[in-house]
Amino acid sequence: MTTTIRARFGTAKEDLKRKRKPSGWVLEKQKVTFADPDRWTNIDTDVTPVHPPSSVIAVGLTWREAIICLIFGSLLDTIPMVLNGAIGAHLRVPFPVAARSSFGFYFARFAVVVRMVTALFWHAIQTYTGSTAITQCIRAIWPSYLDIPNHIPESVGITSQQLISHCLFWAIQFPVLLTPPHKLKWFFVFKAVTVLVVGVAMVITMTSKAGGTGGIWDQKYEVSGSTRSWLILSCMMSVAGGWATMATNIPDFTRYLKDPNGVYWQAFFLPAIKLLLGIFGIICTSCARVVYGNASSLQRFMSGLAAFLAPISAIMACDYWLVKHRAVDVPSLYRRHARYRYQYGINWRAAVAFLVSIAPNLPGLAAAVNTSIELSDGIKHVWDMYYIWGLSSAFFVYWALNYFWPAEKTIISRAIHQDVEVMDGMEVVNDGVHTPEPIGEVEKKVSDPVVQTV
Repeated sequence: MTTTIRARFGTAKEDLKRKRKPSGWVLEKQKVTFADPDRWTNIDTDVTPVHPPSSVIAVGLTWREAIICLIFGSLLDTIPMVLNGAIGAHLRVPFPVAARSSFGFYFARFAVVVRMVTALFWHAIQTYTGSTAITQCIRAIWPSYLDIPNHIPESVGITSQQLISHCLFWAIQFPVLLTPPHKLKWFFVFKAVTVLVVGVAMVITMTSKAGGTGGIWDQKYEVSGSTRSWLILSCMMSVAGGWATMATNIPDFTRYLKDPNGVYWQAFFLPAIKLLLGIFGIICTSCARVVYGNASSLQRFMSGLAAFLAPISAIMACDYWLVKHRAVDVPSLYRRHARYRYQYGINWRAAVAFLVSIAPNLPGLAAAVNTSIELSDGIKHVWDMYYIWGLSSAFFVYWALNYFWPAEKTIISRAIHQDVEVMDGMEVVNDGVHTPEPIGEVEKKVSDPVVQTV
């Protein structure tokens, strides 16, 4: 143990020395993502796709609507995920840098903050969910754990026992949070296998207790008419909104892809995996009604924050594919006074498109937080399709503004991936950090399928 601690401190000391120079802050280049070249990352095998279809059943719809919501909600997710994933795969840049092309050097920070805030909320919810799992694990071994007296006021919203579980789960996950993602490959493999095994085991256990699937296939409609139609659309948005976070910052992952074309496989893998796990949720929810007499509503109210993320995803995708036509000056993305400064670091076109997209959704978001707020049917229906509105409105407005008032300085004929200078009569690539290399050597590395360059 002493040797391990001493080695850790030695490594940290060397790391601090390296960071005294600009080159010390350069991340080691990764050859591939967490998955194989033609596959996606471990996030596709997340347990969260189990929740939305369970919620569809709980609000009065049937398994048919749950399947429809899963399929079309997932396909809706794949649009920004593939379009924005291609940015990272082609340009090898992360989300905060990629956003500068469309939002401007400084305004891109707003997009990053929005994504950061939603990440904090989601992390809090997932931590709470993990704490409930810890409670069940402990009570299975020591049933008296549930009898811990409560010394916390009811107004706080948590009991002493729940707080203990929360702290225990936090202590377990904290070391993992400190580990760089690219060093967690085997942990993610373990997670992917565990989720699938536990999902199957959960279905077997619940069907065994219920004596079957709980009559889910014979379930009758509890709502009808236009109410049912709008409820289906709302549930579909819940499915799509839950993955709006990943659709926004997907370049953070795809920039490591060995084969850039692997990004397009997501259009198949995401709906397929979500459908499989969703069916698990549908069956278990039906069985829970038989075994326990009810089914807890797992409506993911947090998916409403996708109203803020949808326009960001749409603006980035529109900028890369329709406005810039994939011709981006990568070195300029890293310079505050270069091509993508726009006006004072802000692209007003992105700001207008964002406001047009988010404004009609704000009343619905407020009502989702405070159910006492009364809204007109028109505003309610806009909120029922908030993700579709958020994507389509921002995409169209941003394209239209650039069509009539283009930012001429940002339009180039082809993509620029590195700086080229002439030194001693020879063309070299100089990024300001690494030792300048002859352009021929860099092009050789780019063409080599094993070596990856930024």
